[in-house]
Amino acid sequence: MKNNHKRRFQDVDHLIQLRKQATPNKGEYLYDYKLQEALKKRDTYSKEEFKQKFKIDFEDLPISTNTQRALKQRKFIKMTEIQRCVIPHALAERDILGASKTGSGKTLSYLIPLIENLYVNKWTPLDGLGALIILPTRELAMQVFEVFKSLNTYHILSMALLIGGKNYQYERDRISGMNVIICTPGRLLQHFEESPGFDANNLKVLVLDEADMMLELGFWGPLKAIMNYLPKDKQTMLFSATLNQSIHQLCKISLQNPESIFLHEKLINDSTNQQTENVISTPNKLQQFYIVTPIDEKIDVLFSFLKTHNKQKIVIFVSTCKQVRYLFEVFRKLKLGMQLFELHGRQKQDKRTAIFFTFSEKKAAALFTTNIASRGLDFPKVDWVIQFDCPDDPSTYVHRVGRTARYIAGGFSILFLLPSELKFIEKVKQKGVDIKQKFLNSNKQLTIKQTIQSLVSENIELKYLAQRAFISYVRSIDINGDKEIFKLKEIQTDLLAESMGLVQVPILSVQQQNESDQEDKPEKKSKLQKLKEKIEIKKQMAVEQNKPIEVKKMKQIQRESGFDKFEVMKATFDFDGEFLKRKPQQDIEEEEEDVEQPKFVTSKRQMKKVKADGIFGGRNKVFFDNEGNQITAEEKRRQEILEGQQEVLQKDEDRTLKYGQKLIEHAEDDKANEKDRIKQKRLKKKIRMQEVQEEF
Repeated sequence: MKNNHKRRFQDVDHLIQLRKQATPNKGEYLYDYKLQEALKKRDTYSKEEFKQKFKIDFEDLPISTNTQRALKQRKFIKMTEIQRCVIPHALAERDILGASKTGSGKTLSYLIPLIENLYVNKWTPLDGLGALIILPTRELAMQVFEVFKSLNTYHILSMALLIGGKNYQYERDRISGMNVIICTPGRLLQHFEESPGFDANNLKVLVLDEADMMLELGFWGPLKAIMNYLPKDKQTMLFSATLNQSIHQLCKISLQNPESIFLHEKLINDSTNQQTENVISTPNKLQQFYIVTPIDEKIDVLFSFLKTHNKQKIVIFVSTCKQVRYLFEVFRKLKLGMQLFELHGRQKQDKRTAIFFTFSEKKAAALFTTNIASRGLDFPKVDWVIQFDCPDDPSTYVHRVGRTARYIAGGFSILFLLPSELKFIEKVKQKGVDIKQKFLNSNKQLTIKQTIQSLVSENIELKYLAQRAFISYVRSIDINGDKEIFKLKEIQTDLLAESMGLVQVPILSVQQQNESDQEDKPEKKSKLQKLKEKIEIKKQMAVEQNKPIEVKKMKQIQRESGFDKFEVMKATFDFDGEFLKRKPQQDIEEEEEDVEQPKFVTSKRQMKKVKADGIFGGRNKVFFDNEGNQITAEEKRRQEILEGQQEVLQKDEDRTLKYGQKLIEHAEDDKANEKDRIKQKRLKKKIRMQEVQEEF
């Protein structure tokens, strides 16, 4: 053991000398276009000089033999562009701010320097926490943990995976002896606050991967709190697929004079100052297409596509978890001839982990998922990425298509768009994404509407899933802030419900428009106001011409304006139409002296029909809620049912409270009675024992 330590220490001294010789100057990055120029001039250098100046392979780096053995075992030989630019600066223990497209190899670009920096510092399990890797999702954390475990094969670093859904007590008992922790922000903050003896005072390396996704998921508060537990003297590496203003705010509190490495093609090729917020790029070997399909044919098109590609590996992205559940259950019953999986945030952690690893091992399968799988997850050899619903923004689109064409492999992606969502293509093309349109072949398209309708009608659980999926999709459209693309009014809900196997359109409750939008629009007059204006005009005309208003014309006005649908007719005519009331004869004679009043043709029989609830025709069949909004009879009935249910619940709560109060009041009496009962029981037992003894 002592000999091994001596060898290790000698290796460390040699590595420190190599690092000093190979440390690059600040701002020196070996981009692809620089590498091509260097390869043209390769003959002017010797092999050793070329390796020292241009580090292309992992062998050229000043790293330990243990790490090189692990890399060769996993067949990592040549470095990618992000790795060539980041690793030499990270080995010099500089802070890094990196941005590159998905699938470019960011994971190795921070894992190798992390292991080597701890190795140079002679880190052992007794030294405590040396490195932290924080990631946004559990699946991504598990994936990075597996890669780190393979690189740590010949090292002695202890490591831990801290994610939600696991046994917290088990983690708390063992966390203090870990050298490297790979975790999600919420779980790490919980251990900092609740686990005794756990601290990060000796921390050397901090890694924040997929930082933009962490901020999108609302982890700004936990990240800020975590920074308060960490020392200031540490190396920090922050990686993101996109850069925006929130990322720059995170850089201010975590990085110190970092090396900014942006590998988007626009930033490399253009010498002009360009805003990094608008820069996105997709893998080079990715072929991207989109199709325009009506909303009632989307499921048919997806089924036809999967049926003809059942020997390939496919990832299907949808908007909500409930859509994932519905599509998975429907397509599983339709028997596509390929294995299907579902992955979403409402599953338990053990199930999500099992699905992640099982799908990764499959050569041909389909995975229905949400945006939970759109960041960082590396599913091997994915052939197609299908975006069944339009993404929220171009950056989400880029992260989704990044699940295929990873590293040097090729891949395809296809985007389903409604005719009202075509403006999304313009926004994507403005970001520099090359996407082409594909047209549907109606001769090869299969129709499964009737099959789905029969399945839904026979299976109550499937019908329930269809209703929830329908409502969740419509709400996602309504909530989305980009109203140029996501237009709820242009979605034909009846056709959508029919394509999902529903006979009736589920009841929806969507949010109203913003107040700013309502203020810009002119106020619309209600039917009641329009009727009042018409009645006032007719009255003035009758007075001027000294002609009576005929009842037939009044009824015609009512039909045109729709006034007979309102319950408030009586109140209106009491205010504006006093001519419908009989007046005392004395008042009429006094008025006739001043102005000759018109004669109204209203019979006694008609006057008897005037009721408090309406006008000639009895009670109106229109209702209003407590806020004064008009509702239908069905909504009124449903409102009464809900009120009845609330009353029943309230009565149950009252009974429970009364029962609890009685228990509290009689608790002492019950205790006393119980004591008396026990005493009597003991007394009887003694008497029996005495009787038995006397008999003997």
